[in-house]
Amino acid sequence: MKLQIALDLLDLQKCLDVAKSVEHCADSFQIGLPLLLQHGVHILEEFRTAFPDKEIFAETQIINHEQDIASMCLKSGATWISVMAGTTKEAIHAVSGLASQKNKFVIMDLFNSNSIGQSAMDAKKLGVDALLYHNTYQENTETEFAIEEWDDLRGNSKLPIFIRANINRDNINFILSLKPDALIIGRAITQAKNPVEEAEFFLSCIQKA
Repeated sequence: MKLQIALDLLDLQKCLDVAKSVEHCADSFQIGLPLLLQHGVHILEEFRTAFPDKEIFAETQIINHEQDIASMCLKSGATWISVMAGTTKEAIHAVSGLASQKNKFVIMDLFNSNSIGQSAMDAKKLGVDALLYHNTYQENTETEFAIEEWDDLRGNSKLPIFIRANINRDNINFILSLKPDALIIGRAITQAKNPVEEAEFFLSCIQKA
């Protein structure tokens, strides 16, 4: 199980500083869309240079202009790019094909999917490498988690599933019990008083799972 640390802050230098401090815990760094929009795709080059051994995940959330966006981000150093499940199948297939040519990867973001089960079934034949599942429950309790939706996703795809679900110390064990392939954790690490301590805590939980 991978730990992907999401850098959703707008301060580029702070993101780089946090990333350097938790580098030993992360399998990959997610460059949030706000950060990309604020500073441009060249920041992917900065992260690629700073962290040559880490996967760089660009949260591109592609809906249209797929060829241009995918080309720019992949050329700039992204290992992964994201495409929205709610866009056209043609766009998803085009992004996947372009990434495959460059030995890079595409994740389908299910946030705007009309049917998570159907999107999961379609993903493999569209060339997608993994699925990104968001759970927007607010109370961080097991009863608030959309477990039926998760089971529908799991039952319709064998692709790796990344999960982002307001993960924190209170719900980490429950999230781990779902057995996702990667955890995406942002604010619980990046906005903590001690990001290193938090990153090491979550990594320890993953290693024990």
